[in-house]
Amino acid sequence: MFTKAGAAAARLGFLRRLLDPRQRFLFIELLPDAVHATSLRVWPRDRRVEIGKSWFVRPVSERPQAIMDALRTALRRARFLRRPLAVVAFSPPLGATVHTSATLVRDVPYAPISDGEFCAHINRGVRKLIDKHRGRAALKTGVSEPEILLTDLTLKGVRLDAHHVVNPVDFTAKTIELRFAATFAARPFVHALRSLLGARRIALCGEGGAFSAHALAQGYGADRSFLFLELLHDRTHVFICDGGTVAYVDMLPWGLEQLLTRIEDAFAVGPAVARLMYQRYLARSVSAHFLREFERLMTGECEVFFAMLSPVISEYEVSQAYLSPRFALPDFLSTASFRNKVPGRVRIGVCTPDLLAQRLGIAVTGDSRVHPAHLFSAVAAVAACCFSPRNATLNTVLRQQARWLLQ
Repeated sequence: MFTKAGAAAARLGFLRRLLDPRQRFLFIELLPDAVHATSLRVWPRDRRVEIGKSWFVRPVSERPQAIMDALRTALRRARFLRRPLAVVAFSPPLGATVHTSATLVRDVPYAPISDGEFCAHINRGVRKLIDKHRGRAALKTGVSEPEILLTDLTLKGVRLDAHHVVNPVDFTAKTIELRFAATFAARPFVHALRSLLGARRIALCGEGGAFSAHALAQGYGADRSFLFLELLHDRTHVFICDGGTVAYVDMLPWGLEQLLTRIEDAFAVGPAVARLMYQRYLARSVSAHFLREFERLMTGECEVFFAMLSPVISEYEVSQAYLSPRFALPDFLSTASFRNKVPGRVRIGVCTPDLLAQRLGIAVTGDSRVHPAHLFSAVAAVAACCFSPRNATLNTVLRQQARWLLQ
């Protein structure tokens, strides 16, 4: 039983939590080669994010079970936190998050839209969404289509005849465009994640690259397209943002491993020496002659990468590519001279937390030792959870109509 002092302390703690405007989150990033975790505090009214402690665990392999084991180890270090909400960002092999739209044609365009008709259109739009993207998610994750679950669904906006409206009821229109954000994931992964974190403690779960690309699109221009490239140790995940649509495109077998292999072959050295040479080159602690030779070597390897990316650039006709590297890249990538060697003369930008904070109009403070790419992903995911505009009324209707599909 509580003593009087204990009961008073409990009431005081409850009131403090009730009046405290900040929200506590644990951001978890599941990558093929690492599980990163970072604690954050968010003040939604002030649009401020404070970064806390950060740590990571290396899984023994890329198998989903090994990643879940690494997550279990990482969560043991989170016991000091006061039961924060979890925001989970996973890599493409584990699922898919899409920002897309469904355009529906009305049978009687000159009649006002009723509540019942709008609910029927929502049902049709959700079915079109599932029919189009569930099979793609199954191919990406390597499981059968019945094993793919729709874990999150948000209605981000409605357009009538290409005009944005807050509430479409009682308006007339020929077409209704529903803009969705949806996450699909494999059943075993979803069940394992919920058993570790608890279903009610997961505030948001989705594809990390889609979170980042959508956050970058804020303030960039609704009619402009760009590529978001997530560079890992041995691969690059490519995402396209075209207007309000965000989707995973492809995986390219290029990363830090290919850069180091190029150095090993050129100088006949081992992996450890190649890594040291690359670090010395980035720090410019080499002779002028060696710097020129290394620059030529790295330029050639980066040209190989963009040649691999050329079909995607041509297909989507983009003029901008944002890189989010998990390793240090050469400085010449952002220069005009290298841009002339890139197919389509695409402008190249490197994602930084400052760039994202400027796009979203938020302040980011706290531990500056967190890796910039991980910090960028953390801020983008938390922004999708706390700062992304949502119509509560429309999403209430959506969940009533699609509750039998969400699992």
